[in-house]
Amino acid sequence: MEVFVHRSPTGLVTSDVEHVAELGEHLEGIFAAKPLDDEAEVNLEITGTWGEIRALLSEPCFRDIWHRD
Repeated sequence: MEVFVHRSPTGLVTSDVEHVAELGEHLEGIFAAKPLDDEAEVNLEITGTWGEIRALLSEPCFRDIWHRD
């Protein structure tokens, strides 16, 4: 599975960094005009097999992404 995190349009694949803090440092430098805080929007692209993605999206942390009437 590969995870690409970006701030319009430049970013990094998570396997290119050691941990979340390093990823944050890189993302902060990409778009210096806006700080990288908990309200900053970033994009995440996940590439993997359907089995990997299905398992990931079934995790409790994703419970709020599904359509509800």
